[in-house]
Amino acid sequence: MSTLRVEDLVVRFGKRTVVNGLTFDLAQGERVGIIGESGSGKTMTALAILDLLPAGANIQGGISLDGTALPLGDDREMSRLRGSRISMVFQEPLTSLNPLMPIWKQIALPLHRHHRCTRAEARARSEAWCAKVGLPQHAIPAYPHQLSGGQRQRVGIAIALCGEPGLVIADEPTSALDVTVQREILDLLLELTTQSKTSLIFISHDLAVINQMTSRVLVMHQGLLVEQGDTASVFAAPKDPYTDRLVSSAKRSAMALRELTGGPR
Repeated sequence: MSTLRVEDLVVRFGKRTVVNGLTFDLAQGERVGIIGESGSGKTMTALAILDLLPAGANIQGGISLDGTALPLGDDREMSRLRGSRISMVFQEPLTSLNPLMPIWKQIALPLHRHHRCTRAEARARSEAWCAKVGLPQHAIPAYPHQLSGGQRQRVGIAIALCGEPGLVIADEPTSALDVTVQREILDLLLELTTQSKTSLIFISHDLAVINQMTSRVLVMHQGLLVEQGDTASVFAAPKDPYTDRLVSSAKRSAMALRELTGGPR
């Protein structure tokens, strides 16, 4: 059985369609990437799955988790699922974290809510998660503005995974980080989701990152799914003209970088 089933998903804002008839499955433990330029519908797809679309959005189609339709539109029921069954790592953690709450409390919240831990248990497990994601001891009582971008994203990963969800969606989680920190965060996310056999949807415009993080890829263009398949195969021999342009552009960028650094061509 699929962990996630998205069937004929349509998202509209007035007369503008931002996701148009998207259908795909995600198996348990599978890592699927979604690529496409800005405005292709990647993030809107993620927000639709979490039922976090902006006001004014109209959604049609079916989304099911572990064979059961998600209670889209029922905020109380969806709140019970977010964090326990499905969670998200956001692009910029500084905007998704509570600026007035210390780090340990932010990690403890889903533990207390979904696992009914006592305050002491939630704090102990929160501190354990801080260690698990590589946060230094001084970060535990700190506030988000006192941490670096990479440390804040480690907090975001801890919050997303501590409730033991079956599915995590990561939306451009390293785009605001420098290259060295980006690799550390990607390795951490890959390690933790692999260990727990958590299904992963990884959204990015960076094909090299998608190649590292996923085994299957969906290519979106102007709200449409134009190509999908094994990541390595799609990148090696793209069938859709749009995918071919994306891959060719990525290759040119890689070649330019090698020329700039004097590396082998």
